[in-house]
Amino acid sequence: MLMFSNNTKRSAYRARHFRVTVSYAEGEADQFLAEQLKPEALEAAAQKAGHDLILNRHEGYDHSYYFISSFIDQHLRFHAQFLKG
Repeated sequence: MLMFSNNTKRSAYRARHFRVTVSYAEGEADQFLAEQLKPEALEAAAQKAGHDLILNRHEGYDHSYYFISSFIDQHLRFHAQFLKG
């Protein structure tokens, strides 16, 4: 881990020198989508920072346990690929 005494410099260094892939899943029927989750803002921020974004949109799903339980396997596989190297 890189350590700097100033958190701002550390954050700026990380953003410039490390490219990451972000996976994000959302239900298109999520009542929080437009007002709180704002996927368009996430897309813009990822693009501005030069990070890859995998945005999985699922029609007919909301913000419920059923949505999470339906796609948790896909989410865990995404993370596992980086742990396996």
